[in-house]
Amino acid sequence: MSFIAALLSLAFIFGLSITGLYFLFLLITNLQPSRKKLSADTRKMQAALSEKREELIPLEGEELSLLSLNHIDQSRKKGVVAVHQGMLTTIYHEPVIAYMYRRYPGKPVTAILFARTKTHEFVYTFKKGRVLIEVDGSPLG
Repeated sequence: MSFIAALLSLAFIFGLSITGLYFLFLLITNLQPSRKKLSADTRKMQAALSEKREELIPLEGEELSLLSLNHIDQSRKKGVVAVHQGMLTTIYHEPVIAYMYRRYPGKPVTAILFARTKTHEFVYTFKKGRVLIEVDGSPLG
């Protein structure tokens, strides 16, 4: 009986070690992501929100003045990397902006905010206290 208890204890310790190493790997690889990793994650965000494009109504002058803080299809995933996504609506509950926000661990804040309207894509990359802005793939600053 003690052999089985020892074997179970060993398996439990081994499982905890593997889990700990996995989370350490996730933390290290996402701590301060490289430019290449940020670009890859931006492409993943773009692909994830591409299906939402058909649901959006065009954002023009009138819709901009009717924009509300109502969120629909909102989801949050916490973990090593926090991911928030959803859609902003007008006061009439018509979706106009789909967004996804991804924040990496560590200081200073490193994050990507990807927003899509019916006709445009906006990417805000926060890294080392700076914000890089792209509109439809063209950098603005």
